[in-house]
Amino acid sequence: MREVCTQNKGGRVLERSEFQEIIDENNRRVLDNPDSYKLLKAIIEHPFGILKRQRGFTFTIMRGKKNVMSETYILMIIYNLKRCLSIMGENDFKDKIRSHYSFYLQCNTLFCRQLNYIKHSQYLRINLMRA
Repeated sequence: MREVCTQNKGGRVLERSEFQEIIDENNRRVLDNPDSYKLLKAIIEHPFGILKRQRGFTFTIMRGKKNVMSETYILMIIYNLKRCLSIMGENDFKDKIRSHYSFYLQCNTLFCRQLNYIKHSQYLRINLMRA
């Protein structure tokens, strides 16, 4: 029956992944909801396309998964900040940054006070133990 199926001297090879059922299920889901996946693709692929074409991010400088992910996260943060700047405008963006920065300073001040209290109380305990 080989002559009927193929002209190849090595025969015909059919490969099936161990995950083929999951792949088939995903393909059915994509075919059943083409508009949803088209929108998802447009939303997800846009930042990567911008980074690749406009920022030249076609390779990473770092090696190792942790370092590469760190480099990618930094680029994504820059992308998001630039996007916020273009959507909100320069003045609104600066106001938002200032308001969050003042909140950060308040939290940081409270944390430093608590840290100083802990250090001070430990210092008192050490001195009391020596006395």
